[in-house]
Amino acid sequence: MADKKSVVFLEETEIDRRIHDAVAKVQNKDKPKIYGVSGMGSENPQWARTYDAAGITLNIVQNGRYKECVASDEAFQEFFRPKKYIDEHGNHFLTFTPKSYRIDRTSAGEITALSIKEYEDGDEQKGFKVYDFFKNWITENEYSGIVSRDVAQYLSSCYDKLNESTYSGDVSNADDISELIVRSVPNESFNESYASWGEGTQVIKQTDQRYTKLSWMFLAFFRDMCCVYFARSDIHNFFGLEFEENPDDGAGRWSSIEQSNLTGETDGMTSHTGFDTESNHYRIFDLDHALAGVTVDGCYMTAEGFYFSRLPDFDISADDGAKISSITSMPTSYEGEYDIITKIAYDQANPDIRLAVAQRKVTADYPEASLQNIYYSCINKLYKIEEYGQRSQLYALAYYTTEQYPDSGLFFSFWCGDVYGAWYGGDF
Repeated sequence: MADKKSVVFLEETEIDRRIHDAVAKVQNKDKPKIYGVSGMGSENPQWARTYDAAGITLNIVQNGRYKECVASDEAFQEFFRPKKYIDEHGNHFLTFTPKSYRIDRTSAGEITALSIKEYEDGDEQKGFKVYDFFKNWITENEYSGIVSRDVAQYLSSCYDKLNESTYSGDVSNADDISELIVRSVPNESFNESYASWGEGTQVIKQTDQRYTKLSWMFLAFFRDMCCVYFARSDIHNFFGLEFEENPDDGAGRWSSIEQSNLTGETDGMTSHTGFDTESNHYRIFDLDHALAGVTVDGCYMTAEGFYFSRLPDFDISADDGAKISSITSMPTSYEGEYDIITKIAYDQANPDIRLAVAQRKVTADYPEASLQNIYYSCINKLYKIEEYGQRSQLYALAYYTTEQYPDSGLFFSFWCGDVYGAWYGGDF
């Protein structure tokens, strides 16, 4: 006797749906994934993952001294891993392939949802925009092609070839400044020297004409990548950092966490992202000590507003021709009138221009600094530039290189009262 089999008759609409799903799977098999995040700018520090990132979780795996991040989806994890190489000078670099982004939702000129993907031809027609960081700019408004970009893996140190040692002190006092070079190598003290903006540029260029300072365009790209990878703003909390109030400070400020002054402390990690509990350094996308204070090139602030240039080696201390941004919602005081519920403002005409803005008024119930380690580990600080009448330099990610504070972090931005230095020893 033949086996009896049941037969199920499907509605035409269900058949159409299944055919559509099957075709879509085949068509999208080799297409770049779209990873998104939603909920930015709210009091909730944990955001929703969207598009192909939906349902992905980020877990911490303890590996000796390291707290390593591992995503539940391997393709997602690898999307954020750059290639490594060592150039002819012995300097370690990371190569980031071109990525594009889309601002999915905004509120009052601030970004609340965005998505990113690997760049491919035709992205503009899909609503995506390749990051300015990956465009080969030849003028402020013209570029010739999309390229991968290399970023130094380690914080730069200054090396004296004449004396065959790490240079310590102000580079203007060097026996021969032409013998100084910058190095991105492990096991090096990164806080030994100070260089003014001009002298820093000289040392960088005499090392290799292709080298440049860290651009605001990389900072915009890096912050977006972190937003999508972590899907949260309170990275310090995620890794379990604990800050204590300073007992000698009656204003409710916090004591810092001391950090090592050596590069390469995070090299023992398997994951590209994690936290070193001994050196107190973050590693993010294989960038060693990723949340250290860094100087940012290609942008400056005046009493009139925020200026930016897309050209490499733009001298923010002297060059003219920069474009002015339409962003006007930044705080106008360095004093403690705001807490750090940070939002990301953007320039609608030039959307790669992003600035962290912290404008939630403090109250008696939530005094200054009391929420720093609960909500956002970030803040936007701005000197009263109108009192200086000059160009102001941007520092990002942290105020110091060897101390971590609750308000340091991914969105930290600090506008100095002048254009001072290319690097600042242990301060920046």
